[in-house]
This record gives sequence, structure tokens and C-alpha cells, in this order.
Amino acid sequence: MPKDVRIGVASIIVQLAVVVHSLADDAKSLASTSECDGLHTVFLQHELFTGHSSRTHESNNSSSAAVTERSLPGANISGAADLSRIYCWAIVGVWEETITHIHQQMQQCGDHVLLSNFSDPDRNVSHIFYDDMSSNLVPDLQNRYWANVTLRFVQAWKHIVSVTAPNDFDWFVKVDADTFLRPRFIPKLVAGLDPSEPMALATQKDQRDGLRLQGPIEIISNAAVYGVHGHGRFFDDHWSVFLETPRCFGNNLCWFEDEFVTAAVQYHGGRMVNRVAEIPLPCTLREQQRTKRPSEVRRLCLKIGLVAIHPVKSAEEFEQLQYLDEFGLD
Repeated sequence: MPKDVRIGVASIIVQLAVVVHSLADDAKSLASTSECDGLHTVFLQHELFTGHSSRTHESNNSSSAAVTERSLPGANISGAADLSRIYCWAIVGVWEETITHIHQQMQQCGDHVLLSNFSDPDRNVSHIFYDDMSSNLVPDLQNRYWANVTLRFVQAWKHIVSVTAPNDFDWFVKVDADTFLRPRFIPKLVAGLDPSEPMALATQKDQRDGLRLQGPIEIISNAAVYGVHGHGRFFDDHWSVFLETPRCFGNNLCWFEDEFVTAAVQYHGGRMVNRVAEIPLPCTLREQQRTKRPSEVRRLCLKIGLVAIHPVKSAEEFEQLQYLDEFGLD
């Protein structure tokens, strides 16, 4: 058998093995959930809404007759987007130093939530995971191992649409837990784009497939999240995305969450919008590990009005950026 064929067959076998492993994990999760009694289930349903504004909760129960033209996605695409119609969220672990700071930054968004395996109403942390949030590692074709987090994020996106309504928000912004988010710059970034069309903002040129998202910040339209005009929600039917898209099939790349989202948005009829220049990689990747002047890099990123800086691992560094962001660089 030719070598390239052997490699292809081997990668497919590895991917199928990971799928089986993930399905087993899903089954165990469902089984443990089914053991909950009725009282715990009621408590859990309440807990899922913990930390959300009453506007978001009530909107799920409002009648369609109450929806105004302004509330429809895309009603104001001629100018800058309305920050109140931008929903921000992240997955956080109890070990994160920056949970309080992420919560503080996201208060500038129209609404926000942090998702985890514990609840903290004071910081808008909702309890939706019932494991230790560790991730198994899967190999790519170069036999490098990466954390498998895609299915956790699929679960998170399903939760997001369960606590919002289709007309609540124009844009959904997912960031990594170690991303310093500056929400006030998001409206300019999406100005002129129609959120009633399925799309995501690409932040990296990809030699394999044009443009793609980067995990530190992912900005996705209402239409891609909720599905319109015959297009599905981008996170639905995720196994088909794995098995039917060139980006995902046979190479394990889509166990990277941002690779999966790129493929999934396109699979469901969406497009990548080029925002590479507006969100430069030196500010959203580990530039401080490749330069002798990390503080200067961060100051440059603040000066150019960047929407996100990544990674920011410590509370001390996050607070320094918050101070510089509020009071200026001089």
C-alpha cells in the first residue's frame, strides 16, 4: 500500500477512535444527568439562568407582536453597531486568576455570561458542566497532541441560545478566558455588516483554506448562531462537519475549537469576513514569548484600539491593562 494512503487511513482510524471516545463521554454525561431527582432538575434549570439580566430572560417569553423593527437583527447596518446588542461569553475554570476581571470587562457588552462547572452569581458564572473540565489530548498528522475542547464548546453554544432569544442580539462574541476584551471597539469592527446573514469575522489568513477564526476572540453573527433562510445553526450537526468538510476530515484539526467553528460556519452556508488587519496576530497570539519587549507590544496593542489582547494569564497583568486602558498610556 502506498505511504500516503497508509497515512490517510491511519488518520481516519484515529479520528474515528476519538469520535467513539467522545460519544462514550457524552453517554456518561447524559447518564449522570438522568440520575438527578426532580428537585435538583428544577434547581439546575434556575441555575442556568443565573447571572443573566432580566431583559434576556423575559425576552424568551415575550410575544412576537412585541418585537419592534429596531430589535430585529440587521436593523441598523448603515452605521456602527449598537453595543447593547452584542452578547459576550467565555468558558472559565475555577483555576483561572482572571474571572473577576473578565466579568468586569464584559459588563460593557449588552449582556454576558461565563460558563463553568460551578456557579457564582456575583460574577455571572453559570454552572453548565458537570465534570472536572479536563480535556483528553488528540494527535494531529504530525503526532502533536492538542486538547480536545470542541464538544465542550458545542455544548456551550447550545446553552447560549437557550438563554437568549433570536431577536435579542446582533453579534455573539466568544473569547478565551485569558483574553483581555475591549468591547467598546466591537461596534466599529462589525459596522456595515448585516448580522441577519450567517458570517464570522476571520482574524488569520490560512494557506490551506483562505481565512479562519482565531480562538482568542470569535465574533459570529446572529444568523450563524440561530440559523436563517434554510441555514442551520453553525454548531448543529457537528459530526457532519467533522466527516464532510475538507478542513476537518482525516486530520483531527477540528478538535481545535476555532478550526471547527471556521468549518462549521461555512458548512452551514456562512462566510468568513476578513478582519485580519483589524485584529493583528502580534496582539492576539503569544507575541510576548517571541519578543524582548513584551510591555511595548502590549502598549502598542492598546494604542491602536485593538478589541482583544491575548494571552493575559495573571490577575496582575490584567489589572495593568485595565489601568492603561482606562487612564491612558502616558
